[in-house]
Amino acid sequence: MYVVVALIILISSFLWSSNSQRQQAAASMLEEAETLALAMDSVWEFIEINQNKIILDQNNNYALYCVTAAKSISRLFTYESEYVIRYTNTTTRKDIDTPDTFERTADVDTGF
Repeated sequence: MYVVVALIILISSFLWSSNSQRQQAAASMLEEAETLALAMDSVWEFIEINQNKIILDQNNNYALYCVTAAKSISRLFTYESEYVIRYTNTTTRKDIDTPDTFERTADVDTGF
């Protein structure tokens, strides 16, 4: 009888611990994602504020657009870190920018 009770306690403890670790990992990933999103939003805001200062081409047209700069910055950041950042939005012009399943789920879960 004691063995059964001990076994039930051991299994319950393992399941609780495993679930707790999963929840902590998910919370940690969400916090990191929010931090990275804030960093990218700061880059976008900086570029938008300074767009009139961005280099003009020979025809007096902007040679660098916000989205081009942000995508380049995210590629550099991804190359120089263990994170992968890519541009996405709920409405996009290009298929490559369409949110994947994780991003759509994050959008719904967080309300961003």
